Amino acid sequence: VFEVARQGSQGQPKELDCLTMIGLLQGMRGDLPKAVAAFRDALASPHAGPREASLRYELGLAHEAAGAAGKALGQYLAVQKAEPGHRDVADRVHRLSATVRPEEDGPARPTAAGRPAPTRPSPPEPAPTAKTRKVGYL
Repeated sequence: VFEVARQGSQGQPKELDCLTMIGLLQGMRGDLPKAVAAFRDALASPHAGPREASLRYELGLAHEAAGAAGKALGQYLAVQKAEPGHRDVADRVHRLSATVRPEEDGPARPTAAGRPAPTRPSPPEPAPTAKTRKVGYL
């Protein structure tokens, strides 16, 4: 459902809501690569600014659940720098800093048009049917 809503709101602020919900739901399903991809796509949006700390925190949680503690720590450090009191980020930074070094994991790189490229492709267009039937009403 959120994928369909995302397609209808591409490039608009509402797309961030869709990507956030996709990331949260995929994380709850245990599909952590899709959760990470959704949060990266959200961070690559030009509308991510006010929500960047929250998105990075969620991306850190997804990385941590996936076993990528270094990438999680990198995200948590960015959150802590921007908003030191954000949720339990200080505790997470303290805990992970004792065992791993932070790894870089930024949003997608910008395309030639200046907009970041999505980290996962858009769904394919449906194939046209071989036989099209036109119906008219008088």
